[in-house]
Amino acid sequence: MRRVGCALGAGLYVLLLCISSRATLGVHAEECDGKGKEECSSGMKPPPKVVVCIPTTKRRSGREHAANAIASVRSGGGDTKIMVLYDETVQRPEGADFYVPRKAHEFEAPCQFLRWRRNLVLDFVHIMESALEQSDAEMVMWLEDDAVLLPNWREATLNASTYCLTALHPCNCHSCKQEWPFEFNGVGMVAGLFTRSVLAQVLPLIRGMFTLAPLDELVDTACRTQPHLLGPALYHVPPLAEHHGDIAVDTTKGGPLPSVVFLSPASASTVTLHDSHSTFHVKAKVLGMVYDAEYSWAATINGIPTSEPLTLKTESPRREEDCSDDNAVEIGMTLTMLEEGETEIVLVVMEEESEEKEVVAEATLSFVITYTNAPPEEDGDEEFEAEAEL
Repeated sequence: MRRVGCALGAGLYVLLLCISSRATLGVHAEECDGKGKEECSSGMKPPPKVVVCIPTTKRRSGREHAANAIASVRSGGGDTKIMVLYDETVQRPEGADFYVPRKAHEFEAPCQFLRWRRNLVLDFVHIMESALEQSDAEMVMWLEDDAVLLPNWREATLNASTYCLTALHPCNCHSCKQEWPFEFNGVGMVAGLFTRSVLAQVLPLIRGMFTLAPLDELVDTACRTQPHLLGPALYHVPPLAEHHGDIAVDTTKGGPLPSVVFLSPASASTVTLHDSHSTFHVKAKVLGMVYDAEYSWAATINGIPTSEPLTLKTESPRREEDCSDDNAVEIGMTLTMLEEGETEIVLVVMEEESEEKEVVAEATLSFVITYTNAPPEEDGDEEFEAEAEL
C-alpha cells in the first residue's frame, strides 16, 4: 500500500509540475507574441509601451526644436508613440502619432509670470490627460520641445513603476535642493516619466492646485499623496536627456525687454577727483524687470571688464498676487585707480535662463576724469563720493 501511495503521489506531483510548466509556457508565449526570438527566449517581459508628450511653443530666438525632440524619442526604439501639443496658428511639426491643439485657458493673473506658470500647468494636464484617453501606453512621458532624449532613454522605464515620477534630467533651476526624498528637489520638469495608473491619480490633484505653485512643485506635492511609492522622483546619473533651455516668448520675459539708464554721473560730464586713489560711485537703474526673471549684469571700463557677471533679480513681493511686470532695480559700482581723461563705461544686462546668456539691455556712459592737487575736505572719511561737474 505504501508503494502504491508513493507511486500515486509521485505521479500526481509530475502531473502538477507538467500542468504548471504548460501554464508558464502559455503565459510566456502570450507575452512574446509578435516579439523577436531572442527577446522571447530570454524569458524577459517585453518593454512597456510609452507615449511621449511634447508641448511645442514659440521661442524668442525663432528656432524650432520639436523635430529634434521627436527624432530623439524615435532613437530609443521600442513600442513608442509621440503626442504633440501645438498652437493652431503655428505649423505643427511632422513625425508625431497624435496631435492635440492647445486650449485657451481662462483664469486671472496679475502679472505675466503667473500667467505663463499657470498656462504651463494646465497645458501639462491637458496633454497628459489626452495621452491617457487616446493611447493604451503603460507609461507616459512629458518632454519639453527644446530637450532631446539620449538613445538609451528607455533605461528609465526599468524601475519607473516604483516611483511616482522618474526624472530623466537633473535639476538646473535655482530652487534645486539635494535633500531628496526628504525635501522638494526641484525637478524642473524637462523630461519626466509616469506610470499610467499613477498619472491618472495625480492629474486631478495638479489641476485643482494650478494657481498655487510651479509645475514641478505641484507634481512633487501630488506625488506625496501616493504612500505606496518609494519617493516622488528618481534621478539618473548620467542623465538620459539634454536640455537646450531656449526661452519661450510667453515666459516671464516675453514682453518688452528691460532697459538701462545711468543715474550718476551724468553723461558728457567732468568728474574731478583729488588723486588716483580717490573713489567714486557710478549708479544705474534697470527698468522693466519682471518678477521671477533671472538676469545678470556686467560692466566694462574703457573696454576692460570690471568683474564677473553679477546676479540681477527683482525682489519678490510678499504675496505672489502682488507681482508686477514693471519693476526697477538699482545697481552701482565703486571705482578707483582710473586714468585721467575720457572714460567710457558700458553696462550690459544678460538673461540667465538659457545657455546662450543673451544680452537684453545695454547702456553707455561717457565722462571725463580730472585730478586736482587740492587736499581733500576734512570730513573724517578717506573715501568719498565725487560730485559730477557739468
